[in-house]
Amino acid sequence: VLKQVSPNEVYYYSEVSIPWPAENRDFVAHLTVHQNPETKVVTVDGPAVAGMVPVKEGVTRIYESKGQWIITPINKDNVKVVYTLQVDPGGNFPAWLINMLAAEGPVKSFQALREQIKKPAYQQVTASLNN
Repeated sequence: VLKQVSPNEVYYYSEVSIPWPAENRDFVAHLTVHQNPETKVVTVDGPAVAGMVPVKEGVTRIYESKGQWIITPINKDNVKVVYTLQVDPGGNFPAWLINMLAAEGPVKSFQALREQIKKPAYQQVTASLNN
């Protein structure tokens, strides 16, 4: 996390490891979280932003990217997650690799999140999103 503006707004930096022979990619995302008070649907928007971190040698900066997560409660124990990503990864990058990474990244992230929330420290946590 580079900067936390509020509980619902952060800027974060990420470097994505890319298989050889391509270069790693990096970006800064501006995440905002909103919850509809009636439906309880949570929307997380994460466009890429420029200028917060110096460009690293040997790493291609992603300047054009927009990710969005829509998290919809299904019942007491389940949610539906829809993730969309539009990205220009820059450089000479094969489409098959873009598609693979775009599909695998969010799945791995949510699998890791699922493991984290099973920990005792998170069993009684509640959240309130003030928009």
